[in-house]
Amino acid sequence: PELFSRLKKVDEKLHGALSHILKRKEFEGEYGQNRLVSTLDKIPAKNILLLGLGKKEDANLELLRKAAGLSAKIVRDFCGVVDYSTTLHELDVPDTTRQQRAQAVAEGSVLGAYQYLKYRTVEREKIKSITRVTLVGDDVKENVRKGVIIAECACLVRDLANEPASNRHPKELADVAKAQEKLGIKVTVHDK
Repeated sequence: PELFSRLKKVDEKLHGALSHILKRKEFEGEYGQNRLVSTLDKIPAKNILLLGLGKKEDANLELLRKAAGLSAKIVRDFCGVVDYSTTLHELDVPDTTRQQRAQAVAEGSVLGAYQYLKYRTVEREKIKSITRVTLVGDDVKENVRKGVIIAECACLVRDLANEPASNRHPKELADVAKAQEKLGIKVTVHDK
């Protein structure tokens, strides 16, 4: 894989560490392959996660969404990070706009960070949860917001599906539905 322009600038600040990894084929960019690189405090970020996306011709919004989810899991579960930045939306994906890519990355990040913890009682203090993901760049705020809303709706459905049926009575489901009115959704609850 080749370094795109923004990563080339970072590589220069790291004295060629990223180029070295690529030249030695320690990272080849196969889908799901990842490599964490320490920056040794040469830039504000402590580490850089290289994540393989596979062949360029296979790139699409769904692949980007899945990659964002995978990166969220990796940084949370293996690095213990709860706040990180990404440039995944900057990648060139054919027939997409930067705004579409930003929305897909936002959706994937929220979906990948999802955990159903309501009934988890063992070692709760050790549970790491992503608190913030920053998409680096301008002109994507509205698309990120839209992606987050869509993913949070999917997470709500996951929560409802994960809840035991014996705990989900019709009145509670109606209350969950009514709570969505704040999003501008019209909700009608029938008694029978």
